[in-house]
Amino acid sequence: MNKRDLRGAYHKADFDYKMSNIFIFEYTVIVPIIVGLFFKSWYAGIWSFLILIVIAPIKIVGLFLAVVFTIMWVFVGWSIGYSIDGLHARILGALISFVIGFGVHASALAYLLDFLGSD
Repeated sequence: MNKRDLRGAYHKADFDYKMSNIFIFEYTVIVPIIVGLFFKSWYAGIWSFLILIVIAPIKIVGLFLAVVFTIMWVFVGWSIGYSIDGLHARILGALISFVIGFGVHASALAYLLDFLGSD
């Protein structure tokens, strides 16, 4: 491995690490807040936080959460487009949010798989 390949791998790993922080924040802070507000209970939010912390290192759960959160961002983009204008704005909002959400979650999954090993 030459110097250029090593530097490229380092920058890729650094980028994946930064994106994984966004992903971890998303599913350990935002989701428990939403769950707590939905059920109107702090206990539900606290329990969902604890459960997500415990199951976070499991690879299949990380993959499932990445897919779910990417779909969630598509719905967020769709609703933002709905509040702005008609069908074209909805489709564009959903497409933009899908690309952003997929980018963040794909990088976070790459870091998760590197961090936990490939076994």
